[in-house]
Order: sequence, then structure tokens, then C-alpha cells
Amino acid sequence: MIFITSFLIYSANIKFDYDRDLKHHITRRLLPADDLIPNTFLPYMILKNRTLALNAVMNKFPMTKVAKPGYVVKVGDDYKSVYPILTGLLATPFYLVPILINKIPNIDTHLNILKVIMLGRISASLIASVSVLLFYLILEKLNQKGKISWKLVLTAFYAFGTSTWSISSRGLWLHTTSQLIISLIILVFLAGLKKDKYIKWAGLLLGLAVLARPTNIVIAFVMSAYVFFYQREHFIKFVLLALPTIFLWFLFNYVLYGSFFVEGYAAKNDHNWTTS
Repeated sequence: MIFITSFLIYSANIKFDYDRDLKHHITRRLLPADDLIPNTFLPYMILKNRTLALNAVMNKFPMTKVAKPGYVVKVGDDYKSVYPILTGLLATPFYLVPILINKIPNIDTHLNILKVIMLGRISASLIASVSVLLFYLILEKLNQKGKISWKLVLTAFYAFGTSTWSISSRGLWLHTTSQLIISLIILVFLAGLKKDKYIKWAGLLLGLAVLARPTNIVIAFVMSAYVFFYQREHFIKFVLLALPTIFLWFLFNYVLYGSFFVEGYAAKNDHNWTTS
């Protein structure tokens, strides 16, 4: 019920936003920021065109007609996402059915562009709703004998009184995936207090958190320090399970930008603000 209620509230105005954007020939309500474009359209490009390039998306929006859109980098003849793509990859299964039944044959019309954006919005609402459910389970682990009413109040605050609603449920931001993974990490650590065999799996999840959003490395550092000092017998396995995500980071860099050691911002060679 927590998951369903969260999703219904998060998605309640999607149809309204879709109708307004369609009527006024804009994307502003469904797509509140340019930064959402790469991960919103990446699942479509993967399923429809078998590519990670965003060439077909360029010039579909007023903000992509500038010389150097801030959210893409040109690598050879292709435009690639500046941002980590794990959020887009996670959302790809939610796009599968509409693409398979050819409900969005192309993105050459405003109607089809809005359909893709709406899929991104629905995907974000689903992912955020799972995060809310995990938050409730965290409260259950912290205080199994506490009153359920207080757990529901705190869960409602997390769901509707924080950026979980205003950002993560509104589109495929890096935050959307980050909150999901970090919630899982906390749950694994709490489970590890009773059965320490679970601690090692936090290494894999922390690696994925950094892969989703690089600034999560701060959280990864703190939690890794905890494992080293207080769960040292599990530290080697903890590190070993983080290694696959490091390999994925190198792989993503090579496939997207042509180098194992160059990520999006470095590939763009632009570390300055683009506005005054």
C-alpha cells in the first residue's frame, strides 16, 4: 500500500501535464529541466536504434539548438550524455512494451516526443515509490516495536516533504537512482547488524551508487571506513564486490567517450559555468 499510494500521488498529474504540453506545443511541464533529456531519451535510443548516441534527439528541443548544449558532448560524429547513464539503463525495461508494440515509431513529432518524456516521468515515479517503500522498511529495522503510525508519518514526510517528490519522482535525474540505491545500502547495513554476512553486499551497492552519481563517493568513503574499522573481517569481500562497478565505470567511459579514464565532463573539456 505504501508503494501504490506513493506512485498514485506522484503520477496523479502526469496526464494533466501531458495534455497541457501537447496543447501549447511545449515540454516544460513534463520535462522541467534540460538535464533530464539524456537519461529520458537514452532508453528509447537503446531499444529503438540500438545506440547510446543521442543524435536523433538533437534539434528536437529549443534548448538543444544552441551550439553546445550543456548535457551532451560530441564524440566523433555522435552526441553522448555528459551525465552517468545508469539511471537511463535502469529505466529501460519500463520503455520496453510501448516500443515493442510500436506506440512510438519515431520522435519526429511533438506527440511522440511527449510520449517518450511521459515514459520517463512514469519510470521516475515508480523508482521513487520503491525508495519510499525501502525507507519504511528501514524504519521497521530501526524500531521494530515502535508504533506503526509514527513510521507511516515519517515515511510520508520522506515521500512528500522532501526532494523525493519535488525532484526524484519528477523525472529521470541522477538523484532518482541515487535515492533508491542509498536506501538499499542503509537497509543492507541494518540487516548486517544482526547477520554480518550481508555487509559485503553493501560494497556492490556503494559502487553502483557512485556509478549512478559520482558525488555519492562521499557516502561510499564514510561507509567503507565503517566496514574497515568495525567489520574488518568482511572488508576484503566488501571491496571485491565493489570491483565490478569499477569495471563498469571504465567500460562506460570507453564506450561513450573513447577512453577508459575520461568521463563526461572531462570529455566535454568544459569545467566553467555556461551562464553569467
